[in-house]
Amino acid sequence: MMNCNRVLAIALTGFYMLAASELAAQEPAAAPPQTSQVALDMMGTGLRVADLTQSLRFFRDGLGMREVTRFSTKDFDEVVLGFGDGSNAPPIFLLQSRDSKAKAVRRPIVKGDKIILAVADISPMAARLAAMGYAPEPISRDAKSGVQQIFVADPDGHRFEIVQRAPMQR
Repeated sequence: MMNCNRVLAIALTGFYMLAASELAAQEPAAAPPQTSQVALDMMGTGLRVADLTQSLRFFRDGLGMREVTRFSTKDFDEVVLGFGDGSNAPPIFLLQSRDSKAKAVRRPIVKGDKIILAVADISPMAARLAAMGYAPEPISRDAKSGVQQIFVADPDGHRFEIVQRAPMQR
């Protein structure tokens, strides 16, 4: 007499073989409809600031950004800052509330929240920011990548990581 487990195994094998042959005979399922790709670009980063004059000192004089344009809406005065190298990098928009009753809140510095910028030589940038009173952290080197970096906050507490670009490989 045959073992019950062996009978069950033979029956299941037959069932799976029959199911597989049925699936193979069916027409392939229609491909899902193609969705159009959305062209998405970064336009820039907007930062609320308490005082445009103080913020411009940090961004323009400290970081070396250039003022591209200014404009006002009913709610904000805005300054658009670009990078002096003529790159197509997204600009930074500084927004100051026009409501005199609105209080700007200094943001707490939260580890991990940051805007990352790159420079050719980190040492002069760190020295300039320190001389202006912005107290960047000492230059450090990332253990994995070897990239040199500093961290600094603007007058409103927005945190920046500034890294030194790796030299071009020839």
